[in-house]
Amino acid sequence: MEYCDRLYGKSETGSLVEEMLACDKIRRLGSVSLSAVPDAFLVPKYFRDMASRLEHSVGVSHLVEILCDSRPEFKECRNALLLSAICHDAGAPPFSHNGEHLLEELTGMRHEQYIGHLLKGSAAEAAIKKYGYTLKEIAEIINGKGILGKIVNNNIDIDNMDNTERYGFSSGMVGRISDPEKLARAFMLKGKNLHLDGNFSGEVEKWKECRKTVYGEIVYGDTNISAGGMLVRAIGFAYEEKGKQLLKDGFLSFTDSEALQYMERNCDNARVLIEKARSGIFYKKVAEISSANPLKIMEEICNDWKERLELADSVSDRLNLARTDVCVRAFRRKPERGVNNFYPANDSRRTAAVGEKGIVREKKAEIIFDIRVFINPKLRINEEKIREIVSELAGMQ
Repeated sequence: MEYCDRLYGKSETGSLVEEMLACDKIRRLGSVSLSAVPDAFLVPKYFRDMASRLEHSVGVSHLVEILCDSRPEFKECRNALLLSAICHDAGAPPFSHNGEHLLEELTGMRHEQYIGHLLKGSAAEAAIKKYGYTLKEIAEIINGKGILGKIVNNNIDIDNMDNTERYGFSSGMVGRISDPEKLARAFMLKGKNLHLDGNFSGEVEKWKECRKTVYGEIVYGDTNISAGGMLVRAIGFAYEEKGKQLLKDGFLSFTDSEALQYMERNCDNARVLIEKARSGIFYKKVAEISSANPLKIMEEICNDWKERLELADSVSDRLNLARTDVCVRAFRRKPERGVNNFYPANDSRRTAAVGEKGIVREKKAEIIFDIRVFINPKLRINEEKIREIVSELAGMQ
């Protein structure tokens, strides 16, 4: 089947990929946005034509083909890697990363782990067996186990090579920076260890620059964080209303639009926020605090979604506002990923200090903890007052 990709142009997909794309559990990803913020919450002024998780998965399978064609040592693993590429996001809940906390709350699993549960007994599992693998084996690769797992899920992997470039480019906010097709050729085996070929170090640096740009200009930008905050607040209201019934009703296997419609029908507070987003009304940032060395209470707010919802409720209570007028986003900004460890020991790029037992250790990247408060833009609020309240509640004063 000929496939035309926005990043890679025209290519042929083999029978394995075609069979997997015919499975309903995989096709669902065509209606789950690559962005954690679904189409209904994307601000038209800033976003153009966001890719889907399915488009991304096919892109990753294309990179697998390039890797296996260029590195003989991986040819026998082609089918295992292709299956892992197509299935790696199958366990993603609606709204992907913005729904991850709900997935963990309801199942105790992250989306990589949930794949085994979601695909069990499906046409996708039957196809996996047809090509000589078990669902467990493919799930282990997706979860980063073994040499093949390091290709799919690691500090630098074919998933993120495609994801970062595709996200930035399809948003319309970032031009082409890296070349995933070239970078996919960088993986190599030396003995039983996976390494990056130093000849591709320039491509690695482009990927790091792309990742830095995408996170800096889009992911952590106020526009994206505001929309995400409204969405997560709506999910919190739905969980408060429905609890474990969400799991029984199949919420975790919904598409983005199905999940939004479900929340609109079943939760009044969620409907208020979703209707605002559909109307192009996005909340305004009124306060932000960040720290590389936060107190425990701020760490807990950034690490626990329920703490974030409680913070939003505390702010609305203090200001005598409706709960639906206040949204809070609190998170740890992802640091730059270290990759020097992946170059062979005799490569000059492997320059980090050597620790005990010859283990290479790169300088630990600084993690920034960030809390931002967003308010209904129709309200006139004393922003300094809100910052004081948030600083107090986060233990910053």
